[in-house]
Order: sequence, then C-alpha cells, then structure tokens
Amino acid sequence: MEFDSVVVGGGLVGVSLGLAMAQKGTKVCLVDAGLQPASSALDGRTLALAQGSRQILVTLGLWEALKDHAHSIEEIRISQPKSKGFVHYKSKDVGSDPMGYLIPLRHLQRALEDRIQNEPNVTLIRPFKVKTLENHAHHVSLTSDKAETIHTKLCFAADGKQSWIRSHLGMRTKKWPYDQTGIVTTVRHEKPHNQVAFEHFLPRGPLAFLPLKEYESAIVWTEETAAAAYLMQLDEQGFESLLQESFPHLGALTLTSSRQSYPLSGHFVPSPAKGRTFLVGDAAHGIHPVAGQGFNLGLRDVAWFLQQPLHVFTDLSLLTKRYTRHRRFDVWSMTAMTHGLVKLFSHPSSTLSHIRGLGMELTNHLPFMKTLLTRHAMGMMGGSRES
Repeated sequence: MEFDSVVVGGGLVGVSLGLAMAQKGTKVCLVDAGLQPASSALDGRTLALAQGSRQILVTLGLWEALKDHAHSIEEIRISQPKSKGFVHYKSKDVGSDPMGYLIPLRHLQRALEDRIQNEPNVTLIRPFKVKTLENHAHHVSLTSDKAETIHTKLCFAADGKQSWIRSHLGMRTKKWPYDQTGIVTTVRHEKPHNQVAFEHFLPRGPLAFLPLKEYESAIVWTEETAAAAYLMQLDEQGFESLLQESFPHLGALTLTSSRQSYPLSGHFVPSPAKGRTFLVGDAAHGIHPVAGQGFNLGLRDVAWFLQQPLHVFTDLSLLTKRYTRHRRFDVWSMTAMTHGLVKLFSHPSSTLSHIRGLGMELTNHLPFMKTLLTRHAMGMMGGSRES
C-alpha cells in the first residue's frame, strides 16, 4: 500500500488534516487504532470554535453540516470575585461576525466522519495500530501489530497528547503539570446569557459559562485536583448550589447533563518534524483550556498545510523549515498566553487581585488593545498563512 501521505489518528484534527490533504488532489491514507470512531454519545463536551476556525471548516466543506448546531458568541466578559474591574470584548467592535461559536462535540465528530467516508482521495484503514515507524530517505514505512505495511511520502502524526509516534521518534517535548482538573457539564439558568461567554476567575482556577441555547450554557470549571475530586463526588443539588454561589449572575442553575472531569497539563514540541514525519494537533502541543483554544490551535496546523502549494511538499527541507518556523509563533504565543493567565489569576492574594482588577479596567479603556485581543480570540491572527 503506497500513498502520498498517511495521517495517523482519527480524532478531530487527524480527520480534518486528511480532508485537507485530499483537497489538494493527493492520495491519502487515514489510519486509527480503533475499529471505528470513538463514540461521543455520552461525551458532553462542547467545543469553542473561533471565527477563524469556522472559515477553515467552510474551506473543508464541513460548515454546512454544522451551522444548525452552532451557537454564536457575540461577547466575552472576563471578571473575578469581589472586584469591579472586568474586561468586556464585543464582536461588533471589529466587524459584523460573531467572535466564535459553541458546537457540541458529537456533531463535529459526526460531520467529519460523514465527510471522510465520502472522500474519494482518502483510504480509511481501521483498526491499524502502528507498531513500527521508519523514516527513510524518500519514504516512511508504517507497520501495524497485524504485520500490515504502508509506505508513504509523508507521515502526519495526529495521535494525541500521549503520541506514540512522538515518543517512538524521541522528539524532545517540554511538559508541565497544572495540578488542576477541568470539570465539564451543561446547565440551564434562570436569566438569559444574551450570547455572552463568561470567564470568571476564581482563586483556584477559572469558571467559564459558554452560551448554548438562550437559557442554557456549557460549563468548564477548572479547580485544583483535590477540590475537583470533591466537586465530582457531590450530588447534583450540592454541585448546583456551589456553582451558583461561585457565579450568581445568571440566577438559579440546574444541571442538564452529567459531569465529566479531565486532568490538565501542558506540552510543547519545539521541533515538530523529524525526517518525513510531522506532528500536528495535540501530538505537537497542548495548552490550558482557559481560553478554549486547544482545537482551534490544532485546526490552524491543518490550515497551514492546506494553504501550501504542492511544490512545497516535494521539498522536504523547505516543508520542514516552513512548518517549524511559521507555526512556532502561533503555538508558542497561545501557550504562553494561556499559561500566563492561569498563573496570574489562580492566586488568592488580595493585593494581586486588586492589581488584576486595575489591569482589566485599564484594558477596557484602551480601544487598540481591546481590538487586538478581540481579533486574537477570534483566531484572526493565527499566523497560519505564509508571509
């Protein structure tokens, strides 16, 4: 089996990249260790999709199947307890488009699967658990645990934050723990959100209310690991009570889905290419969910490859240099921004809280700074294009 490119990993970024490479008219193989896509029926996660990411999904031919499930974000309000200072970003300050969208994970997975199944330039092989990978001068060889072998000109590793390929190739990775856990669920609330996303920084981590239907929001509550374990053990009434106490601005709250929790950590691969193998998505980088930018960052990896002319893919040295250089700034700046936010706001000091409040109030009165940060949040400054 010989292909122009092989994508290892059938997650959101892997399938998106498979579609992107197929759009270029090349012969693509998508392999995944699972027999079929992971079921998301019981996964209550909701993805925050930046405006720039919506444009990428339009290019991939996915938005038409998603738009009826998308809930727009028109404004973002950042605040902290017992402080008058806050930052309020509005999409109308930079244009007419929403800042972003909220899409339930299951709908995006379904749209991707339907699209990849009907893409003639893509061969799906599942299950295919990679046992060996060898970079050669002119091709990459991948062999499964069932002794199936694939040869490809280029290999893209989209096999997640615990990437086997990254480890197998010995690619240097910077990792750091947060000693925090993210709790996700959905709630119905007494007052309408008016399409505003709320990011409320509590002493031990941020609490986000992300707008779905008019009286419903997705919750991402980040807490220290021990505190998160306590929250997960509470009954629904106890959890609802603490949630409302932490953010009372939307009135009485009622859970509308089960709670799920995820340990949080970060990582960054300074050189995401080795030989003819390139890391993308969570295999290459992982950031704190404080700004909801993880999937958007991976999708901008995909967009970068989509934008390259075909001749770049025939020059391995050029492809490697461009990918490493042009994606590094976006990845590193987003990593530094989210890491800095967590460290700055997850501190109980009253003095620091006062300084944070003053900083937010100052930002509210600096139109240029607000416009810059708004465009960044919308994914309109991702650096995925050539310059």
